[in-house]
Amino acid sequence: STSKGGRNWASLPQNMSVPPAPRVRLLIHAQDGCLPYLTPQLLDLLFSPSQGGGEIGSGDGEASDKLDNDEDWKWRRAHLLLGVAVKDTCIVPMFQESKMKSTAASKRKRDADSVSSADGKIGKPGEAVSKNDAANRKANVDDTKKPVGYTFLTPGKAEFICSEIREHAKSSWKEPPSASYAQIHLKIPSFVETIIAPSFSLDGPSERRSDNGVGTREKIIPQSTKNAMQIDTPHGWQKIQPEQYWRAVMSVTGPPSSSEEMNLAAGAVGLFDLVSLNRADSPSREKMLKRTNDWSSRIQSFRASQKQPCTGFWTPVHLSGWDLPLESLLARPNRRDSTPSIDRVAIVGWESITSTREHRRQCLRRLMGTLNSSPSKPKEYALLAVNDIESIVDAANEGVSIIGTDLLRRLSLSGLALCLDLTDISSSISSEQCYLDLKDRKFAEDASPIVESGGCKVTSSFSRAYIHHLIEAKEMLAQTLLFIHNLNQMLLLFRQMSHDSVQRDE
Repeated sequence: STSKGGRNWASLPQNMSVPPAPRVRLLIHAQDGCLPYLTPQLLDLLFSPSQGGGEIGSGDGEASDKLDNDEDWKWRRAHLLLGVAVKDTCIVPMFQESKMKSTAASKRKRDADSVSSADGKIGKPGEAVSKNDAANRKANVDDTKKPVGYTFLTPGKAEFICSEIREHAKSSWKEPPSASYAQIHLKIPSFVETIIAPSFSLDGPSERRSDNGVGTREKIIPQSTKNAMQIDTPHGWQKIQPEQYWRAVMSVTGPPSSSEEMNLAAGAVGLFDLVSLNRADSPSREKMLKRTNDWSSRIQSFRASQKQPCTGFWTPVHLSGWDLPLESLLARPNRRDSTPSIDRVAIVGWESITSTREHRRQCLRRLMGTLNSSPSKPKEYALLAVNDIESIVDAANEGVSIIGTDLLRRLSLSGLALCLDLTDISSSISSEQCYLDLKDRKFAEDASPIVESGGCKVTSSFSRAYIHHLIEAKEMLAQTLLFIHNLNQMLLLFRQMSHDSVQRDE
């Protein structure tokens, strides 16, 4: 499209070669362990070799031949990572047998539900119920029992869940015997690498006000303690200890397989204290960093004590500590060792720097410079959570190799389509230049595709007018198509940033 001042949107240099190993990769925040909006069929269409099915809605042989030679799925796979949060994939209920008090009322209730005669009939007085019906009634009561609390996944519980799934799907079971919980229960495709984290939430322990109008009450988000991190699960705030967290990580990944296909996990980020956006005072920051370092030390000690191989560890480092010395930033598994050892670093707390964009980038540069001064220089940096295009480009330009975001899902929910100018990626890029608001009525009769070039094979057959109509009709298909389009645009951006990184080194 040549809208937005006549610029050539989503154009990509034709002579650009994809680097063998991508320099910059996209980490998409999963929803309950799944890529948002993408069914297994859509995942295959985007990230697997074409089977000659042609473009969606076309059905002609020429399109089929074109897709048979399409190798876009290769670079899409290479640039994609899935972020799995323990807070919504590893939370499991706890049940306890109810014990009725010995009161007159409970005794009468038990008498009413007990065997009323010796002829094999069970039920209330005057009601004949067979033994099978009574057994079914008891089973239904057990199945609907309310949990007394929630805890986190353990390897034993994960193995039990996987065995139950295998048992109920004997006839249609296709996964190999060595498949992990991530594949069997979460249904993560074997070609998608994952990074596990306790949470991708940008929220910290602060006071919030609800949107109920006048007379609202403030909600206090609980703070972490010395021994446990507070994470916001679908069942409320729960505490998780470092050893408990790593057991959950081991439950999801299972022992790493020698097979490349089964090596799903690209690592797991350690526990980190949530950043308080309302309290940036120094004592609070020092306490937060100390807790994060203590948790990392405990996790690394626990990992070392395990007999089976464990997935890689990403050391969490807070961006808010950009002006601190190296010893304050990193955990020391061995307290006697004055030189912390680091391999991979996950930077958290991007939103805790609330000043200008340039200041935030300088903080990132200072932090990475301090970490690079370590004798064991980090091999890889990840930025766990950012939610704007400017931050993504800035992080890539500073040398961050994995950038996590939930931006694509948010844009799709808002009816916004990414339209990126990939010929001019610079620090001057602005979010205002990157979006088309397809909710706008001016697109109601626009028959052109979302972008004229650089579109994916799934969404290129649909016009802006059609997607505008879906948004107006509140059809979920609008969000699905927008997410696929935005994902393709973002992957093109990461492909270009990888190419630019290689050129800068040359």
